[in-house]
Amino acid sequence: MVISATCLKRNSAFSLIELLVVLMLLSMLTTLVIPNLMRIYESVRVRGDRDVLIDRINMLGQIAYESGRQIELKEVEGKIALTEEIDIQFPTGWSVEIPDAIIYGSNGACSGGKIELFYEEGSELNVWLSSPHCQIKN
Repeated sequence: MVISATCLKRNSAFSLIELLVVLMLLSMLTTLVIPNLMRIYESVRVRGDRDVLIDRINMLGQIAYESGRQIELKEVEGKIALTEEIDIQFPTGWSVEIPDAIIYGSNGACSGGKIELFYEEGSELNVWLSSPHCQIKN
């Protein structure tokens, strides 16, 4: 049986219409997926920033104990202020409210109190630090 060259050529490639349909479907899928990926990325970043802040606050008792000095945790202009030369770096977009100063004694124990962490896009975390350990659970 002889097969002509025309038949082989016709069956070996995609038509222009088929390629355009595939490209159109890929572009539609991309327009649906990309915004969700950006939202997921942002929520993961915010969660990571929040966890870093919590870890830094949780370390204050240990820092007070190791230095042998009292640390006072309070709010100044939406940022955490400490009586010592310890700096808690705030990630961009976060602010804090601390109604009453929280004292970490030289033995590492703290007086307890309330901390409210806010993110600019509405995320909020209200925590009560209970003495003597004052640890925030993630």
